[in-house]
Amino acid sequence: TVRRLREQGVAVRDSGVRCVTAEEVVLTDGTELPYGLCVWSTGVTPPSFLRRLPIRTDPRSQRLLVDDRLNVLRPDGTPDPNVFAIGDCADLAAEDAQLPQTAQAAHQAGIYLAGSLNRMAKGKEPQPFNFMNKGMMTYVGGNRALAQIGKTRWQGLSAWLLWRSAYITRLVSYRNKLLVVLSWARTMVFGRDLSDVQSYPHEVAYRTSDPFPDASEANANVAAEPHVKSADAPENSADSQVTAS
Repeated sequence: TVRRLREQGVAVRDSGVRCVTAEEVVLTDGTELPYGLCVWSTGVTPPSFLRRLPIRTDPRSQRLLVDDRLNVLRPDGTPDPNVFAIGDCADLAAEDAQLPQTAQAAHQAGIYLAGSLNRMAKGKEPQPFNFMNKGMMTYVGGNRALAQIGKTRWQGLSAWLLWRSAYITRLVSYRNKLLVVLSWARTMVFGRDLSDVQSYPHEVAYRTSDPFPDASEANANVAAEPHVKSADAPENSADSQVTAS
């Protein structure tokens, strides 16, 4: 995977991120990486308000700890039968049964919880929750992917075809499945649609045909209408344009 990413021009760093400023990313090894656009895609963290709840959380990940019925645990370790937690913010308290923060884990937990609530409504005891890992797949670019189902692993084009096939099966309607397949086919023939984002110049003309009651409102409206010229005044008129820098 690392070799494939480097072939595509991706610089892979074996270091964590200490902080992100307005102009650079600072790594834990002290390296400073200047950037123009920073895209953060390193996983998820539970909301900070969960730490203030009277519920036991994992000290490292701050995820809510639940028992095998998905009931949250009180500070003393006893489960609360009226409160449940599923999804990325929840994890099983048992050390040998931790839940991954993936869609399939949340999907299975949601189906289980719906069934458990129905059983309790009928006066029945819910069964323990058992997560079944159906495998992991990831796309690495260039019509290549990685896949693992049980102990079997794939990589390259075959894993990419498996990943695409699995994606199609998760779509609900046949209409969406057909639209996605057609979109993939169009991309393979004509390529992806790309947008070229360019910086605006420092000096831009703005329309000021409407009167402003005060300077603060004028500045707000000027900043909100870039690259718009007045249609009822000549272009060289000083009353029709404001130069902003």
